[in-house]
Amino acid sequence: MMKVADRIIDHEGRLSVANVPDGADGYLLAALVKASGDSPLVFVTRDEARARTLIDALHFFAPGLDPVFFPAWDCLPYDRVSPNPAIVADRMAVLALLARGKVPLLITTVNAFGQRVPMRDTIEGAALTAKIGDQISQASLTEFLSANGFQRVGTVLEPGDFAV
Repeated sequence: MMKVADRIIDHEGRLSVANVPDGADGYLLAALVKASGDSPLVFVTRDEARARTLIDALHFFAPGLDPVFFPAWDCLPYDRVSPNPAIVADRMAVLALLARGKVPLLITTVNAFGQRVPMRDTIEGAALTAKIGDQISQASLTEFLSANGFQRVGTVLEPGDFAV
């Protein structure tokens, strides 16, 4: 039988797994998700390449599982360069899902795990859910988008832009 991990430690309902060989982590994580029921899990990888490989492995070992990836900023704090708007949009989408408790498995990196995020109340207040058939006034939608960091432009070219 294959040895999957050197240590599995239970800390009052929290499970820590260490020294899982590359390739076996997808198998182990799929088994842990299945055994956890409705309890959410977080898996922290060393870098984004490893996270993407793990997500591919999870699609193989647990085809019905839909892991959510939380990316790190693509710049350092206090850089003169702002983060890529697509990464900002991805991070905020994941934070909104987390605030609503809709993430059974979160895959992230050490860098992303250590970066500060807004408080849950802030995220909940900055989320707007709309479905096909819902009616929202143009004025309230424009006000909501402007208050939440979107830029009003003539033509939408990137995430974070909106046009009326």
